[in-house]
Amino acid sequence: MLNNFDFITLPSLSAERLLKKNGLHVPTVIQRGPFDFLTSSPLNSPQYANIVNYAGNISKTKAGFLATLRNVHLVVYGKGIDFRLQNPAYYAGKYDNDELITKLDSGFGLLWDGDCSSKSPFKDYEKYNWQYKLSLYLATGIVPIADSASNVDK
Repeated sequence: MLNNFDFITLPSLSAERLLKKNGLHVPTVIQRGPFDFLTSSPLNSPQYANIVNYAGNISKTKAGFLATLRNVHLVVYGKGIDFRLQNPAYYAGKYDNDELITKLDSGFGLLWDGDCSSKSPFKDYEKYNWQYKLSLYLATGIVPIADSASNVDK
């Protein structure tokens, strides 16, 4: 189907290589960085803290691995939590993007989705796409933590 277009835009060179390996022959335009994160919130001056933030879809399928983390000062934001976190981790609620930016004012931002197994479909997603969470964390000024196999590391 993609070969019916004059050209397509792709999120990474990894995505282009995969599609060309599977028969893509139309010209491509590669996105060279993460998505813009537009906000009307004031800029943060984040503080260093021994805190890991996780924002996004927090259903067990996508973020259930967070329940296995122990002794991590983890703050979880988002919709759909259906599992228990281990102390000192806690769920901080769901906020719209402009309000969430003001909450993410210290620590680090975790980009992981799914568990660390190579069979997780979310790990493939991380290899080929720019994660929206990366743009969020960069907009807040906190340091993102990414898997070395993700597109963020390229």
